[in-house]
Amino acid sequence: MLAAGLAAVALRARALKAQERYFTNRLKAETLRGEYFLFLGRIGPYADDRHRAQRLIHRVAEVKAGEGET
Repeated sequence: MLAAGLAAVALRARALKAQERYFTNRLKAETLRGEYFLFLGRIGPYADDRHRAQRLIHRVAEVKAGEGET
């Protein structure tokens, strides 16, 4: 019975880690989506035509690294 209880706890912990990864990836996806619309609309940091593509590349790298999820 103890083994079954420990197995249940282990499965639950593994499931929570998967859920945490899902939410982290979902947040990154939504952040990138927001950046995409700012880029298309030439809004904020993307208003300057000379640097907007480079700014987008930098921002994608930040989000991918997990640095800018706001």
